[in-house]
Amino acid sequence: MLAALPAVPGLLGCGEVRPRVLRARAHVVAGCDPGDGRLDLSALGDFGASATGAETLALRADGTSLPFRADTAALEARLDAPSGGFWSLGARDADDVFDLPLLPRGRDCPIAEAPPERPGYPFATGGEALGASASARVALVAGSALDAADSARALAIDLDTLEARELADGLPYAVAGATITPLGARDLLIAGGVSPLGAAGLAAAPPLDRAIVFDGRDDTIDRAGVILLSRRRADHAAVPLASGDVALVGGRDERGEPLADLEVVSAADRTVRVLGVARLRSARRRPRAAVLDDGRVLVVGGVDAAGAPVDGAEWLTADVARTERTVESLRLAAEHAMVALPLGGALVVGACVSGAHDCGALPSAAGVVRVDPTGALTPLPPLPWEGSQAPQLIAAPDGAPWLWVRDAAAGEPRLLRFDPWSGEFVPAEPERLVAPALSPAPIAVDGGLALWLAPAGTAARGSLRAWRHDVRGELSRDTAPLGLASPEHLVPDRHPGSEVAWRPASGLELAGPARVGVAEVRVRDVRLDLEVTGAAPRVGFGGAEVGGESCAWPEGDGAVAIVRRGARVELFRDGATRSCAVPAGRVRLALASAPGGRRTTVRSIRVTRLP
Repeated sequence: MLAALPAVPGLLGCGEVRPRVLRARAHVVAGCDPGDGRLDLSALGDFGASATGAETLALRADGTSLPFRADTAALEARLDAPSGGFWSLGARDADDVFDLPLLPRGRDCPIAEAPPERPGYPFATGGEALGASASARVALVAGSALDAADSARALAIDLDTLEARELADGLPYAVAGATITPLGARDLLIAGGVSPLGAAGLAAAPPLDRAIVFDGRDDTIDRAGVILLSRRRADHAAVPLASGDVALVGGRDERGEPLADLEVVSAADRTVRVLGVARLRSARRRPRAAVLDDGRVLVVGGVDAAGAPVDGAEWLTADVARTERTVESLRLAAEHAMVALPLGGALVVGACVSGAHDCGALPSAAGVVRVDPTGALTPLPPLPWEGSQAPQLIAAPDGAPWLWVRDAAAGEPRLLRFDPWSGEFVPAEPERLVAPALSPAPIAVDGGLALWLAPAGTAARGSLRAWRHDVRGELSRDTAPLGLASPEHLVPDRHPGSEVAWRPASGLELAGPARVGVAEVRVRDVRLDLEVTGAAPRVGFGGAEVGGESCAWPEGDGAVAIVRRGARVELFRDGATRSCAVPAGRVRLALASAPGGRRTTVRSIRVTRLP
């Protein structure tokens, strides 16, 4: 840890804000020390940019007071050092402390790496599981494919400091290929997988019928509380449900047969439930599952008993009690990656890896499909080269996930980013990144932080790496103006076409059922100014909508505005107003076409948080 930044008095700017002492602590990783420099700190919260200012502080300063508001909810830190730029984003904790782990811009950083003189953990040789709980601010690496006691090792990472420590007692049993999933608000569930001891390869290793809990309150494994699953399960998917429970989806049993059943592990009492839980329409080994923005669970991909790709997609209700929808026309190759997109959609990338699968009539080039909230599938341009390994996606809340692929011809990993307005993956700006290992898949911890395991060139060593690619979050303020010069931070709920488009000459065009969200940002009290051509759009505040039939815009033409305070909104147009009720709390903003699906054009959007 770097020297702590000093106490911060908590009163600034206009409005009645109760003073309170706040503290900030900056942290650096040993391999990515910025040396000297100055931190540029910006306060984030439910207030506008005019209510507070940025502060600058020497990185290793001591005894300096900084005038931030007492209702500051997060701090954004940027640093220009001789070695390059660094940044961080830290939320306020229960002790009124902001922890700011500094990571370099444009490159990743090893946060856990074994010394070269001895074998260490993580190995990055396969079989490790990787997961994180954003609410508990902890990540975990556990298990490995090694036929040795080392396959019971585990490593915990404090996400507020990026400090890693190996668990002294490890896991109560050896495991490879488990899943690690948030369980409740504070814990992580390590479920299923196989025992690598004495096995001739993971594909033939016997699945396990147990799960254990990493307790985020005291950073220990609950060794006495081993959970017995309803069956042996490996090669499965796992997703956290809105209730805090975890659903285990598909996989294979001890005979190698693909599974169609699910089971739910309760966060409240750590029991397993199979009654009242849906079954997949198609049994799937190695399925991909994701919790969509609207709470439903989408399951795609996987292979059948013969190793052939399973066609179709299945939507389960948010409690996985039943199947809500199926689509049989999704046909991709055996290796899949999938991430949820804002507003209820998903992005799926599949590749048939030559030499690893019988591709049959499927192309070996990676296929890309966008899934919209209604279940409609849009094939997108395929990646422009053949994949030699499975694709790896990293989710991003602005609808522009990152993709690691390996070119079969060059053999080199490539980093791409999805453009939701063109439907194409484009090469990322030059980033000095160490490519992830083939498994486990990289994970997105929050809107701008990703973790992955990377091999270090020997069988006994690997590294866990952290990459911060963005510092935008729910409280970001740089949301004005949007939509006129660029659609950046606006994300459509479907592939652009006749129902939604952005054009440089006119702006954002909406028709029919399409919606566009203001990505990442959530607001409480807010003013929204829209410059429109023609009919004014409907505006979504979380689950509520204004500007439609139940809360119509006043008559008029031209610019419109909305002011929301608490549970009410005021709609303004040409000097007239209308007041309507909406749910309280912090919500996401979205735009839809005019009532009746009539086309509307939004030339600019300005979002202003109100103190």
